[in-house]
Parts: sequence; C-alpha cells; structure tokens
Amino acid sequence: MTAVTDFIVANIAWALPLAFLVSFAESLALVSVLVPGTA
Repeated sequence: MTAVTDFIVANIAWALPLAFLVSFAESLALVSVLVPGTA
C-alpha cells in the first residue's frame, strides 16, 4: 500500500482522474472483472 500512497503524493494532480477512471471501469460489467476497484 505504501507504493500506491507514494505515487498519489508524488502525482497529486492525477489522484482525482485516476479515481474517476477506476470507478468508471468498475461500473462497466465486463471491465469490472478485469479492473478490481477494491483489494
């Protein structure tokens, strides 16, 4: 989990777009199988 938080801190401008993309991918039925929103 530290690598993820380090990436977010280093690239704070990408935090919101990445969160949007993950949640959007989770909302699609077929893509949600490939993209886990939770670990």
